[in-house]
Amino acid sequence: MFDPKILNDMAKEFTSHLPPAFSEFKTDFEKHLKHFMERCFSEMNLVTREEFDAQALLLSKTCAKLNSLEARLRELEGEVENENENGIDE
Repeated sequence: MFDPKILNDMAKEFTSHLPPAFSEFKTDFEKHLKHFMERCFSEMNLVTREEFDAQALLLSKTCAKLNSLEARLRELEGEVENENENGIDE
């Protein structure tokens, strides 16, 4: 979930640009705007930057491991092929 401070800051930033005539509604408007943003963001199934970075790191490690295993498999297949060409049976 999102840091509540970020949503508060966004709501305050938005309401700071309201005309002076709306100043008496500012607090109420901020509260409703924050609630609206929380609901919208939660419905989007977004992840935090930390969660994204952790998954990106895991994916990077997994890709590196997969590449290593694929290279090892090609190496072993080559060895088996060489043995078969040289007439060495298992």
